[in-house]
Amino acid sequence: MKLQSTTFGIVSEFNPFHEGHAFLNRSLKQAYGDETVTIAIMSSNFVQRGEIAFLDRYERAKKAVEGGYNLVVGLPLVFSCSSAGSFARGAIAIAKMLELDGIAFGAEGDSKQVNFIRFISSIYKANSFAIEREAALMVSEGFSYPIARTKAIVKFLKKNNVYDYADYDLKCDEKSIIKLLSSSNNILALEYLINWDKDFFSVQRADGDHHNSAKLIRKSFFEKNPKEQKNREKIIYTLLCTRLLAPDNHWLKKYSKRDMDLIMSLQRACIKTNSINELISSVKNKTYTYSRIERLITQIILGYSQRESDMWSKYPPYIQLLAMDSKGMEFLNGRKKQFKDKGIIFIQPFSKAYKQISKAAENNYNSEEDLKSLAIEDVYKRWLDIEIYGSHIFNMVCGKLPLNMHNEKVKKIFISNKVEL
Repeated sequence: MKLQSTTFGIVSEFNPFHEGHAFLNRSLKQAYGDETVTIAIMSSNFVQRGEIAFLDRYERAKKAVEGGYNLVVGLPLVFSCSSAGSFARGAIAIAKMLELDGIAFGAEGDSKQVNFIRFISSIYKANSFAIEREAALMVSEGFSYPIARTKAIVKFLKKNNVYDYADYDLKCDEKSIIKLLSSSNNILALEYLINWDKDFFSVQRADGDHHNSAKLIRKSFFEKNPKEQKNREKIIYTLLCTRLLAPDNHWLKKYSKRDMDLIMSLQRACIKTNSINELISSVKNKTYTYSRIERLITQIILGYSQRESDMWSKYPPYIQLLAMDSKGMEFLNGRKKQFKDKGIIFIQPFSKAYKQISKAAENNYNSEEDLKSLAIEDVYKRWLDIEIYGSHIFNMVCGKLPLNMHNEKVKKIFISNKVEL
C-alpha cells in the first residue's frame, strides 16, 4: 500500500556516496511515489565516529544530488561529530524544522526487527529516567555508554515483564536483543525513533553487498594510497599533541568529568607514543571505545565539547544548503513564507551567515527575550566559527592548500539542471 507522505529526510554521511545510498533513495520513491521529495541531512567534514570525512561535504552533496536526492542540507559540525544521541537529535530537529513527513534510514534488520526497535523506542521514551539511571550505574562499573544503555533497556524489559513480542515474531532472548540493539546502524535507528513520532522508512543493510560498501571504498583507496592515510594521521596526531601539551589549559573547563578522565589519559599517552593509532590503542579499554576516543580527539582539536553538543542538539542554529535539483528548489520555494515566519536561518554562502544570524537575533532585541536572543546569537556565531575552523583543518589534513582557495566562505551550492536561485 502506498502511503501519502511526500517529503522524507534521510540522515546520512555519504562517506562516500555509493550504490547503497542510491538504492535507499530509489526504494523510498518506489514505496511512496516518484513525486516524493528526498532531503538528505548530511554530516559535515567530520563524521559521527570522529573521523575526518573521505571527501569534502560539497563534493559528497553534489554526488548525492547527481545520484537522485533532491536536496542536501548540512548537519552542523558540532552535531555531526558527536555521540549517537546528539547526532540523531540534531538531524531530527532539522527534519522537524523543515516540516518533513517522514525519515528514512538503513538498518541492520528486516521490517519486523525495525518495528521492534520502534517498540523499544516507545518503551525508552516512557521510562527514560529509570533506564538512564541504570545505564549510569553500569557505566560506573566500566561499561561503555552504548553497551550500558542497551543492557539497561533489556534489564528494564525483563524486570517489568515487557517481554511480549508476539507481534514481532522474533527470537527474543536477552542475547539476541542485545545483539540487535548494539550494531552501529541500529544504535542510530533507535535514536532516530526516540526523537521522531511520524512516518519512517528503512532498508535492510547486509554485510558484503552494496549497502555496506562505504567502508570498503575508503579501505581500498587508502590501500592503494598508503602515504595519503599516513599523512592525514600524522597531521591529526600533531594537532592533538600540540593542543594537549599547551601550557594554557583553560579550555579544559568545558569538558565533563568523564571526558576529563580520558583527556588526562590522552595527555599522558601523547608523550609516550609515535602515532595517532598507537595513542588511541594505549587508552582504549572496556569503557572507552575506539569511536568515542576518536570523536573526543576531534572535539579537542576543534575546541568544543560533547556537553555543548548535548545542550544544543535540539536547537540547530541554522540550516546550510549544500546541493539541490529543481524538485529540491521547488520544495524550498513552496515553503519559503512558513520557514521565514518560523525564523529559520538558511545559510549559503558562509560569508553572509554572520550577518544573517545577527539580523535574526535583532528581531527579538525589543522583546522580553532580549538576553536570550543575545546569548543565542553568541552561541550560533561560535558554531559558525567552529564550522569554518573545521573546514580549515579538513583542508590542511587533506592537503588542499593554500587554504584561501578552499575557504568555506567561497564554497558555492551545487544546483543541477541549471536551476536559478
